Amino acid sequence: MVYVLGALLLVLFVFLAMGVRVVKQGFVYTIERLASLSTRAREVLDRLGFSGVHYRVGDGTLGWPEKAPFERIIVTAAAQQVPEPLLEQLADGGRIVIPIGTEKQQMLKAIETRGEQLVSTDLCPCVFVKLIGEAGWPSES
Repeated sequence: MVYVLGALLLVLFVFLAMGVRVVKQGFVYTIERLASLSTRAREVLDRLGFSGVHYRVGDGTLGWPEKAPFERIIVTAAAQQVPEPLLEQLADGGRIVIPIGTEKQQMLKAIETRGEQLVSTDLCPCVFVKLIGEAGWPSES
């Protein structure tokens, strides 16, 4: 099962890079903070022929605990650190890809769980919008 947060078009590319092939089998859960982004993602994925994607509008930093554990979590907004609720929802042997850093500069990281241990790999420098939510950046409004 895979959980994704935001920017689904980018996520689909990351899925391919990670070897995830479950998108068309109904095992994808996505959360957008804004309803308009969720609607747009649904329109694009429907047009591309994807089905079985589950959508939610809400605080993505809290994940989707009732559907956990997830083998993969892909976050397409930057956090100062990995939100604890997302780590808690990651299956043993699971992997989260997330940009970590400041507002101006982040490192895209792949973090894998191995029992009680987290193994982090730096993928590339990047700049994403802030991950806003209870376990992320505070809202500016």
